[in-house]
Amino acid sequence: SLVFFMRMFSFMKRRSRRHGGRSWKSRLVSLAVMAALVAGAFWGARWWSERPLADARSAYARRDWVTAVTLSQSVLLSGRCKPQARLLIARSLWQLGRWEQAEAVLSEVPAASLSEDDLTIRGQGLLKIHWWPQAIDVYSELRTRRPKDPAVLQKLTVLHFQVGKGETALELACQLEKFSESAAAAYCIQGAIQEDLRKPELAVQCN
Repeated sequence: SLVFFMRMFSFMKRRSRRHGGRSWKSRLVSLAVMAALVAGAFWGARWWSERPLADARSAYARRDWVTAVTLSQSVLLSGRCKPQARLLIARSLWQLGRWEQAEAVLSEVPAASLSEDDLTIRGQGLLKIHWWPQAIDVYSELRTRRPKDPAVLQKLTVLHFQVGKGETALELACQLEKFSESAAAAYCIQGAIQEDLRKPELAVQCN
């Protein structure tokens, strides 16, 4: 890290003054060369480990989703690049509108390991196929990353209502009410939830 190399720079400079010999500038050059070699080795190892997916990524980049799936599946079956291959297969299947197949591929991939863009697309797909419990997991993760996004909170609220968790949905709807742009929607959702919970008198107040 930057802090590490600054400390090394300071140490080498003091040592040079104390013991003589090579100048601290010369030592700094050596340190820079060493850092470059370490960085090169790291990125080289990463490139080599993900090299089997190069053709699949190229197919994805040119929007050849079917070929991307086929090539990624071959890599996955070989036991290499498993997380990366699964994600590339899922992304390609999303593009093809094959949401259920994508979910089968992602069954072993935790939501926390996905990017926000991937989570958003995955969530939209789960809503299309009405897989509410899985969608709750996805939008819960999105909410931890975007706590001030009322759209995410609103989806999470409705999803809890869909799976019969009325009390939780009501709590979330009350939080949604705090966002001025979503207050009206929050009142409507609260009314529907409270009516479902057999509290019509509260529903009238909310609506």
